[in-house]
Amino acid sequence: MFWLIWGCSDFSLQSTEKTQSNYPSLRVSPDRYNYGDIPPQSSTSTTFTILNEGSAGLDIHEISIIDGHSFTFFFPQETRTIPPGESHSFDVIFLASGEPEQAWIHIESSDPTHPSMEIPLYGSSPSAALVISPNPVDFGYTPVDTTIDSLVFIQNIGAMESEVQNIYLPESSFSFADITLPFTILPGETYEIPVSFSPFTEDYFTEQLWVQSDIGTHMTNLQGTSEEVIIEEDPCLDPDLSYNQHPEATLRVNSGISPVYATYLYTGAGYTNELWLQSPHLIHIATGHETPEDTMVNLGTFSANQELFFKMFVRDTGYHYYSGPAHRNPDNYIHAAISYLGDCEWLVGFEDMYNGGDQDFDDILMILSGDLQMLP
Repeated sequence: MFWLIWGCSDFSLQSTEKTQSNYPSLRVSPDRYNYGDIPPQSSTSTTFTILNEGSAGLDIHEISIIDGHSFTFFFPQETRTIPPGESHSFDVIFLASGEPEQAWIHIESSDPTHPSMEIPLYGSSPSAALVISPNPVDFGYTPVDTTIDSLVFIQNIGAMESEVQNIYLPESSFSFADITLPFTILPGETYEIPVSFSPFTEDYFTEQLWVQSDIGTHMTNLQGTSEEVIIEEDPCLDPDLSYNQHPEATLRVNSGISPVYATYLYTGAGYTNELWLQSPHLIHIATGHETPEDTMVNLGTFSANQELFFKMFVRDTGYHYYSGPAHRNPDNYIHAAISYLGDCEWLVGFEDMYNGGDQDFDDILMILSGDLQMLP
């Protein structure tokens, strides 16, 4: 016979307590600093404080300034270790060089979280800034053997004075007045340089005016022409009719070589009006309130001297009104007016009210383009 005997053992529970080590914690105030603008070769300082916010002594292994020659500081050797809860301050001096400066305070310490830390530093100096205007100086058209004058402006928009040392302009049709050099321009001041253009031949001229100052070289362009502008004649303009509005006028085809286009502009009427070419062919151009604005229709080509005869059909009243003389219309009133716009384009507008309406001819409008002639 076999016996299975169960037994139990005593277990003792032991708790382990985790012991956290003490450590230092570094903080620097301020964590960045901008010294702003100070005059060149002058200095200013600010105070930085290193704080140990940890529970163990903070060892400072290294403090240095990197990437900057205008910043200096002193940190005593005897304060290389900062006890918990204590701090140490030191000054950083900025000596302005006249140029923008940027550097960093580099700190290496025994802080296990931030063993290396960098504090940005910024500083600059106010400076002069010269602007030459206008650019270009455009003399436009000047006849040969005549002179036209203008001005070049030198403005100091900076914060320091600047000395203009020299002005140079190559020998050409441009010149500038005698000026005593050097001269100083204070902040906010503007100096005028009289310049002239005297062309001796028919041509287009350009040159550059150079200004040398203690802060650099500046330039503006000079330009002018002595070539007469050739104005091309408008082949469709009738000087007697000009650009005025002409009620009762008609349009005729000149050469008949190129096509005529009609572009619907818009309707200013409450009625719904249809716009048509009536003669020599019946072509629908547009319907107010339905046709999109700026819709263009090619009306085709026509024989020379043919009249283009247009009509408007008013859906709401059933009347037809025509371009040209009043006797074409059922009320014996003028219902269309034509204005020349230039570049062989004409504005045609209609009146849609019986007995002539208000005669502003804007109830439906289109532009005709082509080689046409208006006859009053």
